[in-house]
Amino acid sequence: MLGAVALFSLAAYLITPETAAGQNGNPAGFAFNLRYLAPALTLALVVAPLAPALAGPRARTATVAALAVVLAATVAEPRLWPSQHTAGAIAIAVAAVAVLGMLAMARRSRARPAIAIATAAALVVAGAAAGYPLQRHYLRGRYAYQPNVSYLARAWALFRTVHSSRVGVVGTFGGFFSYPFYGLDVSNRVQYVAERGPHGSFTPISTCARWRAQVNSDHLKYLITTPARDPWHPTVLTSSPETRWTATDPAAAPVFTEQALGQPIVVFRLRGPLDPAGCSQS
Repeated sequence: MLGAVALFSLAAYLITPETAAGQNGNPAGFAFNLRYLAPALTLALVVAPLAPALAGPRARTATVAALAVVLAATVAEPRLWPSQHTAGAIAIAVAAVAVLGMLAMARRSRARPAIAIATAAALVVAGAAAGYPLQRHYLRGRYAYQPNVSYLARAWALFRTVHSSRVGVVGTFGGFFSYPFYGLDVSNRVQYVAERGPHGSFTPISTCARWRAQVNSDHLKYLITTPARDPWHPTVLTSSPETRWTATDPAAAPVFTEQALGQPIVVFRLRGPLDPAGCSQS
């Protein structure tokens, strides 16, 4: 059954619209969208050792050796893993293998299975205790401002202290990287503000009045306007009219402004409904 699911997942990946995303003749999104193939590959790796052709001891040994080589080559690739985490990753892998080995020994040994089980449990507890300070370190620094990460980094840091709020984002530059706006406790509700139409269409709002009416209907407390970015030309940003449509309403108070390649990123706090009738002055 798992093999069938893996094959079906692989076939589904091949026909998804994003498989070779990009302009005609330039499928630049292929590398990024390989992640959607990960579930199928994971299932395939899980069931591969169970294939009848690999049932013999030699075949199993060869399979384990081949997978170990692939794992070592992947871990050793410096572009995939930060070098400062290599030692920790190796330690976790060794501990995981040790736990599995202890459990296997406990299953096969009739003499002292309790010793193997206790040792495996001790390794699990020790790993959790060692990882807890690292978890706390990560949580303290999550979404904190770091220079040279993104033009959005300061806006992300601003939302470390925002909780249980409705947040709107517009502009593809911010839309692609909006997860930090959910806050440290993921209690904010974040949505991209656009016009929803029939058959699942999702298009930019074309007029100031309709924009303000949509913002009002979404009941937002914060609104982040960012430039538009073509994902296939990431160094080119174009201005979003929503920034001007929002800034000219007295109910919208800018609390943060940043420039990204000459285009504004603005975080507004909405103190009340916007006025669609006031767009004639925009």
